[in-house]
Amino acid sequence: MPRSSASHPWHDLSVGEDVPNVVNAVIEIPKGSKVKYELDKDTGMLFVDRVLYSSVVYPHNYGFIPQTLDEDGDPMDVLVLMQEPVSPFSFLRVKPIGLMQMIDQGEQDDKIIGVHADDPEYRDYSDISELPAHRLIEIKRFFQDYKKNENKEVKIDDFLNNVEAKKAIKESMATYTDLYVPKRPRSSSHPDLSNLASFNSQQKGNLPKSSSQQSLGKSPSQQSLGKSPSQQSLSKSSSQQTLANPDKAEAGHNKIPKSPTPKQPTADE
Repeated sequence: MPRSSASHPWHDLSVGEDVPNVVNAVIEIPKGSKVKYELDKDTGMLFVDRVLYSSVVYPHNYGFIPQTLDEDGDPMDVLVLMQEPVSPFSFLRVKPIGLMQMIDQGEQDDKIIGVHADDPEYRDYSDISELPAHRLIEIKRFFQDYKKNENKEVKIDDFLNNVEAKKAIKESMATYTDLYVPKRPRSSSHPDLSNLASFNSQQKGNLPKSSSQQSLGKSPSQQSLGKSPSQQSLSKSSSQQTLANPDKAEAGHNKIPKSPTPKQPTADE
C-alpha cells in the first residue's frame, strides 16, 4: 500500500538528539491496558490487534523507538517505566537502562527497558540493576504469561545492562538506515546527454566568438575600442586626409588609366 502524505510516526519522527543515551519513543499501549494496540506499518495508524487472552494487563507503557528496525521486522520495542499511563500515540523521551532478551514463537523479539527521562521519580535510574528485584520479576512474568492462553510460546532470557541496550538501539538504527534511507547518488562530472540537442545548444552558446563575428553589428566607434593609440591615430589621419581633399580622393578612386598615344612615323622612317 503506498504511503500517504500524512506524517508517519515510525519514519518521520526523529529518534532523538542524544542517541543512544536518550531516545524518543512512541507509546502504543498505556500502562494497565489489556488492549494490544499495534502500529500498522503501511498506513502509520494505530491498529487494534486484539484484547489479551490472559487475565493480565501491561505493567508499564509500551511502544517503539522510531527509525529503528529489529530482527523481527518491526521497530525496536520499548517498555517505559514511569508513574502514569499515557495516551496511545503520544511520544516521550526515554533513558535506556537495560535489555530483556525474549524469543517469541522461535523469533528474537528483544525489548528495551527504559525510564521516562522527564519523570522525577524514575529519571535518575541509569541501569536495570538499580531497579527493585521484584519489579523485574513482574515484568518477566507478564511477558511469559500474556500469550499462554493463545497457545503461543514465549521464552525470557536474562536481563542485560544499559550498555547492551544502547548497543541494540544503534544496531537497529543501522538496520533501518540500510533498508529505508536512500543512498546519495554519485556525482558525475559528465553532462546529462539525455537531451543531446539541448546540450549542443548550450555548448555552442559557451564557445568564444571569432573576431569577424565580434565586429559584426558594431559601430565604427565600438570597433575602434580596444585598438592601440597608434592604430587609432593611423586610422584617423587617413580619414582626415580623405575629408580634406574629397575631389582628389574621388578622382583617385575613379581615375581610369590612359592608353599610350601611338607614335607618328617620321619622314626618315
